[in-house]
Amino acid sequence: MGPKHIVPLAITSTVGARYLLALGLTPDLVYLDSAHEKDETFTEITMYYSLLAEGGVLFGDDFSWKSVSDDVKRFAARNELEIDLFGTAWMLKKPR
Repeated sequence: MGPKHIVPLAITSTVGARYLLALGLTPDLVYLDSAHEKDETFTEITMYYSLLAEGGVLFGDDFSWKSVSDDVKRFAARNELEIDLFGTAWMLKKPR
């Protein structure tokens, strides 16, 4: 795999994060379709954000769901990140 590969993983987000970690991969871009349960999105964001390359982007949808938006906002506040919104999609960028 090289820097221009897209690797879709049809597995749970937790298993996917562990898989990327085991391979030593640091993706530039991660789309997260979270479980939408309170605290679940926060856990998933935390896992994937730690894997992101510097300057990488983590994004997802369903910001209109209270559980999702609360968790995204909490993670962003804790890490002093700005949330970019595009309709119901959200995006967080890891600093370089």
